[in-house]
Amino acid sequence: MSNSLLVSYIEVDIVALVILMVLFINISYRTVYFKNEILYKVLIILIVMSILADIFAIVTETMTYSGAVALNYIADCVYFIGTLMVAYVFLGYIISVVHPQMTMFNYRMQLIFIPMYIFTVMTIASVKTGWIFTISEQNVYSRGEYHFLHPLISAIILSVAFFYALYHLRKGNMPADIGLYLVLLPLFPLGGVVLRHFLPSSNVIWVTCAIGMFLIFNSGQNSMIVVDSLTRLNNRSRADQYVDYKYEKLQPGKRLYLAMMDLNHFKEINDMFGHHVGDEALKEFAQILKDVCKGKDLFIARLGGDEFLLLAEKEERESIDRELMELKQKLQQVNADTKRSYKLICSIGVASVSYEGKAHMTVDKLRIRADHKMYEDKEKFHEHNISVINTSYGL
Repeated sequence: MSNSLLVSYIEVDIVALVILMVLFINISYRTVYFKNEILYKVLIILIVMSILADIFAIVTETMTYSGAVALNYIADCVYFIGTLMVAYVFLGYIISVVHPQMTMFNYRMQLIFIPMYIFTVMTIASVKTGWIFTISEQNVYSRGEYHFLHPLISAIILSVAFFYALYHLRKGNMPADIGLYLVLLPLFPLGGVVLRHFLPSSNVIWVTCAIGMFLIFNSGQNSMIVVDSLTRLNNRSRADQYVDYKYEKLQPGKRLYLAMMDLNHFKEINDMFGHHVGDEALKEFAQILKDVCKGKDLFIARLGGDEFLLLAEKEERESIDRELMELKQKLQQVNADTKRSYKLICSIGVASVSYEGKAHMTVDKLRIRADHKMYEDKEKFHEHNISVINTSYGL
């Protein structure tokens, strides 16, 4: 590679690095957060690591001092393994957005990792076998006999990610705005992988990956920055969007249950102990809510202040009753076990609508009914110092 081509190659890598670092810093220091933020950051770190390994390998190849060959081997191993992991994390990110309760790292999904495990072993073994790549005594890189496995596996995984997102978009399993971003997301690195294979001197793969990461960021700006900064629950904007979406997609034989929750005496907690204690109370309640709903097909959100929401699509009312009763019992247990000057007690109001009942109850009426039932429950608490789950199963 000529000096001018080398400089251009590194410049493109640096541009991609700058874009990725700006995105990483922007996400890390925001007051609101991406859903799936951890996977997003892991993806950036893996891409940055692969870019640095790519630069290091190219620069090292121009050197002839003792040890340069060994360094070149290490850099190439990091590059090949890292870039393949990027493809897998792209897939994992899409799965986590479509199905928040599902993870590709579940033991049932381990088969999909077998090609990566085999390729990793072959890459490391290339030091002796030259299967994936070789480095000559003159420190010159060459592709190995099985080098094609790298773009092949990457392309297959990214294609799976594309068709997975497309399938769930067409099935209506996610809002159209989010689905469109997820469908486009794997296409950019996929194009980069193909170009890199047929044009080895091209490093457009990193620019395409950076574009993909920007797509995630942009979708986060529009739809997926959905998390309340204090409690890390879904925020009101996301809750409004999701309730509307589930209402529109409600199927025959199912009921949509909307539970509105409000902490009792929250104003007194703030007034007597300070807002910092009030914030801790909100975070503790949110964590209890997460614990109760963990692993279940339930949507939870903080609407603002001390108001929270739970949404579920169920066939029978008993299941939602059990979840809410478990929440009440968990609060009682925490209050009994925790030594503090206040208790966490919430009022709950539940409303529901069936597929057939949508003809008579709009989504706004559903919200109003649940809210009304919650305030009825709150009035009973203040009158009798009790709190009951007040439900209206409606139409």
